[in-house]
Amino acid sequence: MRFSHQLVCLDRVVHLDFPLLLGHVSGYFRRLPHIRDIKVDSVYIKIIGKCCCCQHLKLEFWEAQSFLGAGKGSIVGTRYHHGDLEQAIIETAKEMLEQSGIAELSLRDIAKHIGVSHQAPYKHFASKADVLLAIRTEGFQKLAAATRRATAKHPRSPRLQLEVAAISYVRLALESPAVYQLMFGGPIRPDEVGPEHQAAARDSFAALAEIFQPNGAPYSETTTLRTRLVWAMVHGIASLRINGYLSDQSEGLDEITKSACRVLSKDWFAAR
Repeated sequence: MRFSHQLVCLDRVVHLDFPLLLGHVSGYFRRLPHIRDIKVDSVYIKIIGKCCCCQHLKLEFWEAQSFLGAGKGSIVGTRYHHGDLEQAIIETAKEMLEQSGIAELSLRDIAKHIGVSHQAPYKHFASKADVLLAIRTEGFQKLAAATRRATAKHPRSPRLQLEVAAISYVRLALESPAVYQLMFGGPIRPDEVGPEHQAAARDSFAALAEIFQPNGAPYSETTTLRTRLVWAMVHGIASLRINGYLSDQSEGLDEITKSACRVLSKDWFAAR
């Protein structure tokens, strides 16, 4: 029988959260290291090793009646075990960044929040700066993807592509303002920026440039200039809103962004 990864009934008492259950089981095995399985009420709990990422115990939970036969189910000990600890660290860091800012962020706190040992993050990131750089890289990747999703809706109208891409940019920035500000600033030195981050940043620029020059050829001076002007415009709108200088009504902000695009690009496109 396969048991829930959140609740397991013990004895006649209550449903216990897995972290508490794991603590009981871990303590039991520490006291009796020669024991490899125990029985709690109608459930056998068998230790099968440790997670390579977080060092939590991996457990199998077997229904007592099927302990010697078929029907066993196998799961990892708690919700704090992550098959992808690296991504869990990034997601947790983003949440903490939005709540508390860069200064309060640390690998130890991230590990504590996830529920893994304080050494576990170091298997994926050498320092806090590496985590911040991963967040920045992911931010530019999402920006490029969001821009292309928006422009794909109007393949025959560069003017509409520009408007929807600009609106998409501003909305994405406002979804995670602390992450957005980190993308264009923060305590990351130029020598800490690796090729993956550089490629992501270039691709986010390319996603905008494709509006003006979709053929994949090297960008003309005009394309480069127009892309930079559009980027400066949407970056300004997003930054003004994040810092409280523009309306917090999304509909109004969309209209501001659309109007700015029309003013900026009034002579860029042939009438359609």
